[in-house]
Amino acid sequence: GLVAKRCYDYHTLPIDPERLVATLGHASGMMKLAERATAGSHAAERPRLVGNSSVMRDLSRKISKIAGEDETVLITGESGTGKELAARLIHEKSQRADAPFVALNCAALPATLIQAELFGHEKGAFTDAHERKIGFIESAHGGSLFLDEIGDLPAGLQVNLLRFLQEGTIERVGGHKAIKVDARVIAATHEDLEAAMRDNRFRDDLYYRLNVLHIRMPSLRERDGDITRLAQYFLQRFAAQHTTRAKGFTREATVAMNRHAWPGNVRELMNRIRRAVLLAGTAYLTPADLQLETELESAQPMTLQAARARAEKRALQAALERTRHNVSDAARELEVSRGTLYRLLEKHELILPRGTS
Repeated sequence: GLVAKRCYDYHTLPIDPERLVATLGHASGMMKLAERATAGSHAAERPRLVGNSSVMRDLSRKISKIAGEDETVLITGESGTGKELAARLIHEKSQRADAPFVALNCAALPATLIQAELFGHEKGAFTDAHERKIGFIESAHGGSLFLDEIGDLPAGLQVNLLRFLQEGTIERVGGHKAIKVDARVIAATHEDLEAAMRDNRFRDDLYYRLNVLHIRMPSLRERDGDITRLAQYFLQRFAAQHTTRAKGFTREATVAMNRHAWPGNVRELMNRIRRAVLLAGTAYLTPADLQLETELESAQPMTLQAARARAEKRALQAALERTRHNVSDAARELEVSRGTLYRLLEKHELILPRGTS
């Protein structure tokens, strides 16, 4: 089957140089046509919500309703729940659909660069500013600006963003001219911004200006019945993109997926299936292929003490995942002291990534 799919022609010895050149030319042309077809199919693939659970049906209806209102939107939810997907859907269903959708992750850039990236800069504004640069806000003129992890926006820039939301104008770094920009802002965060406001890490006036319309993305644990649907969707998608033997899941794999807590939500499910598809040795993926072998252990009898230990470990892992391994935030979420959290990490042999504390 693989030879039939990949083989274009064959030659026998001695090689006929003219025929070989012609064959290579035809093969090159066929490859370019195939690449164009693949690129076209990827370009045509629009963002969509996968799942038929009641919470996802409610979410779909809310996105459609919010898309028609040209106001700022705040999307909240755990990491990996699809906040950017929701933002793209809002844009595509809105009157701004033909204009740009510009996305910036506020946590992905150093604080020293975010201002220039958001607002742009004039030539000579700083040492490396060799030419004028249009920022993300200006690039989104007429369309939508998606600001992910808005809770990580530095305090000084929170004031500048608030001014843009109120006045609809920006100033490039090193410039003194107010530039009118018409862009709808859609912000997202996995943080509790109300707690951040109480800790004076986030401005309350900016919060209320962003939170005109609100969407909460449900965790995968809340999406009853959607895990199997999503798994099939990702399997078909990745199998179409790669040469693989995978075409389904064993019954044990389906059971393991539905028992897993999914601290990383849809992103975790997608990444586990992508890895399994790439490394698949058989047609039907097993719990081992998905690295979910331990989930089946829950089917075996265990003591109450062992069950508590397992639940405790999973709660630790989920809290650390949600807080990106910030020990203080994880301890606060679990309502324990930092010292207690460190003892629990040692007890369950959980190791923090290097550089975290």
